[in-house]
Amino acid sequence: MPTFDLPSSDIAATILAKARDSQDVALFNHSVRSYWHARSYAESAGLLGEVPELLIFAATVLHELGASPPAPGRERFEIEGADIAAETLLGLGVSESDTAQVWDAIALHTSAGLAERRGLLPRVVRMGIVADFGRAEGPSRDYQDAVHEKWPRLNLETVLVDNVIGRVQDPAAAPRFGMTGVVIHERTVHGISGMEVAARDLGW
Repeated sequence: MPTFDLPSSDIAATILAKARDSQDVALFNHSVRSYWHARSYAESAGLLGEVPELLIFAATVLHELGASPPAPGRERFEIEGADIAAETLLGLGVSESDTAQVWDAIALHTSAGLAERRGLLPRVVRMGIVADFGRAEGPSRDYQDAVHEKWPRLNLETVLVDNVIGRVQDPAAAPRFGMTGVVIHERTVHGISGMEVAARDLGW
């Protein structure tokens, strides 16, 4: 089992601090778990040598910033999160081409079928994120249990839905069939989102 030591370069440390300081701890923990799941997927698929690990780290650890206070809530949270991540990375000297890959990975992370076709990084990142919701073939249960022991779930699904809904300041931020529109509809009609219901069976 890995020791789960996070990347420690100056850039990685700044990325981690940005994520930790900008969002609820449940979202931060989810983002870090998603990194480990994405890395595990990339390793099992033979892609670690093809996708820069720093970009996997950046895209997963920063992917929920659009559901966090820094986001203005005027556009889809996926887009605003991608914009915040891109601004952060460019400010750290990451190249425009690498930053563009991270932007795509974050902007498309809720878009099944699209992320997987937009290049290796969006594919790897999405696989890591959905694995944390138990929706992908991926790391073993023992592996996921170990990741959760270090970065607990802390009622993630409810925290995420609360934050996604709470940040909406414009109808453009909640298109009906985007994730935000869907969870608003589910909460309005059923009092709970499908994501929250599904979480009851995960066991974490």
